Amino acid sequence: RRPDGQYRWVLMRATPRQSASGDTFWVGGGTDIHDQKQLVQELQETNERQAELAGQQYAAFQQMRSQRQAFYNMFMEAPAQICVLSGPDYRYTFVNPSYQQIFAGRQLLDLPVAEALPELVNQGIIDLLDKVYQTGQTYYGTELHLHLATAEGEQRDAYFNFTYQRFDEAEGRAGILVFAYDVTGLVQARKALEALPGAAPAR
Repeated sequence: RRPDGQYRWVLMRATPRQSASGDTFWVGGGTDIHDQKQLVQELQETNERQAELAGQQYAAFQQMRSQRQAFYNMFMEAPAQICVLSGPDYRYTFVNPSYQQIFAGRQLLDLPVAEALPELVNQGIIDLLDKVYQTGQTYYGTELHLHLATAEGEQRDAYFNFTYQRFDEAEGRAGILVFAYDVTGLVQARKALEALPGAAPAR
């Protein structure tokens, strides 16, 4: 203890000695290690905080991964046609089975839309994607009529209700999430009914 009342850490080293009269006394000295002791304590506290933060971050990562897996499973099993288009060239980075079935036999993943489905370029799809990507305004389409190519090179008509929604990440615009429903059968059935003699147009 110092004269000012402050307690400090001191490392003591002493060796017992015996006087001529038989009394035992100690010979040695002390080293002030208070500053070193404080540094060690601060380091331990820092390590403990870092370990706690690392634990929290790992738990958050696990939760995020679990949530991502849950969303992935939900999207994969959804009856809707779902895909993720990444970057300004709208590269397919996720395609669920229902979406892939619309373009059966055609490579989509890792390809830009214009390369994977070139027949869409002149049908206004790229323009719609550009508008959503640039403005961030979600687009809702109803009974959009498209001419699609098959893997065999033939052409077929299809109708879709769909949503284009931009998603952002920390660095900014990331891509577009697509939700679509193939309503071709419904539209064709309606058109067939409307074609019947005396039938009124469906509203």
